[in-house]
Amino acid sequence: MTNDDFLFSLRETPSDEFTRSLYQHLIDGEAHQRRKQRIRLIISSTITAMILLFGAVSIPAVRAAIIDTLETIAGVQFISTAEYPGDDHPSTIPYTTMSLEQARNEFNFSLPEWVPEGYIVNDTVQVAEIDGVDQHVIVTWNKPGQPSIQLEVLLQESKIIVGPESVDSIEISQRSVAVWYGGWNYDEEEWDETINAVTLSWSDDGKTAFFLSGVNDESFINNLMKMIESIPQSP
Repeated sequence: MTNDDFLFSLRETPSDEFTRSLYQHLIDGEAHQRRKQRIRLIISSTITAMILLFGAVSIPAVRAAIIDTLETIAGVQFISTAEYPGDDHPSTIPYTTMSLEQARNEFNFSLPEWVPEGYIVNDTVQVAEIDGVDQHVIVTWNKPGQPSIQLEVLLQESKIIVGPESVDSIEISQRSVAVWYGGWNYDEEEWDETINAVTLSWSDDGKTAFFLSGVNDESFINNLMKMIESIPQSP
């Protein structure tokens, strides 16, 4: 699968100072890590990490080769590694489609009550079947001429493979949220922070995890934070 796309009332808007501070932190880290231009982005950063997790990492020889650190950030388990966890034949996860209404009824997840002006949610979603069970739902918002926004819902406890020191943690309306950017580059076989993507992820219950993704842009990051703030927290 290839995917180069990203990817109501608001109670309280994050301060401009907070937004600038977060954005500058991301840019500083990206500039420090930049080594080469991206040749080809095969799929979005979040989905790439998941595919490597459920595909290549299930192969014992690949799993044994990974030197990793396991850490839980914002309720989501991350494996941080400098070792590329894939092989020459990246796994492909089969997707089906269903209506957004059906997916929400079947899987019981919340959506943001606020979205950026002009963005419309798709009335169909992608659902990935992993190990014979529907476990991964992708909801997309689009606006003509603008990058899309994706909310990915992982329905069972999982571990996400990322590059070393690529995940930070922030607070949004008393909710802990992990911030990570970039993705696995199949061509270079390394974690590539020059990929223009930022993902904010969290889990309120330690099982169902949410991944909200867009481009690494100051105003876009601010909008993603506002969307997270408007999602009701699970009890």
